[in-house]
Amino acid sequence: MSKVSNTLKMLILLKSRGKMEIQEIADELEVDKRNVNRYKDDLEQAGIYINSTPGRYGGYEIEDEDYLSFLDLTLDEYNSLMFAVEQLKQY
Repeated sequence: MSKVSNTLKMLILLKSRGKMEIQEIADELEVDKRNVNRYKDDLEQAGIYINSTPGRYGGYEIEDEDYLSFLDLTLDEYNSLMFAVEQLKQY
């Protein structure tokens, strides 16, 4: 997958599953942990901040649940996003 698609998939994974270990995200995206860190940086540059908790029970989680509230989505666009979220939940 491309960097953009992996970054978006990481966003959807964190939104749908909550806190995830970096290795767990890397396994889902079939990349190494360094790439996951790069995707985190890309999301933060876009204004989507990810909390990083160190330690045994640590991981990444989305800091702000309302990160998409500023978007002016049409109903079709919103429905497409919700469909993608539901599809990813099945994994």
